[in-house]
Amino acid sequence: MASNLEELFRKSKKVFRSPNKTPNEDNKLDQIIKMMHDLTKETKNLTTEVKEIKNEQRKYWEELNDLKTELEKVKQENQTKHKEKEEMKKELNDMKIRVQRLEKESKVNNVVIQGLTIDTIDRNALKQAVGNFMEKEMNSNVQIEEAHKRQ
Repeated sequence: MASNLEELFRKSKKVFRSPNKTPNEDNKLDQIIKMMHDLTKETKNLTTEVKEIKNEQRKYWEELNDLKTELEKVKQENQTKHKEKEEMKKELNDMKIRVQRLEKESKVNNVVIQGLTIDTIDRNALKQAVGNFMEKEMNSNVQIEEAHKRQ
């Protein structure tokens, strides 16, 4: 067995020891280590910045969502006000029609008498004077509900 081992060692290649490092190589290694340290530091700084940016972005998203919610609320209020406005327009139109109809009905039984000289503005005295005039001049007994004098 010993002879086998010797034979194996004889057939193998001889390897020489690595040469000793020179000061220039040590300097390069120090530079590489420093660069790696600087890169690690820069990576940590970038990671911190990314976290800050993500935090700001999250705040902006929250603010945007709040604004969207507020916009929806304003839209709903606007829609409600629009409905109220339309209802009020319809009600106003209905009232205009009603006033026109009432004015028309009130004019149906009106009689305007011109040229009659009555020196009072008392409504009862006016009713009496107009009633007397109608009876005397037209031989008609008319019931007068209301009388007023134009100025």
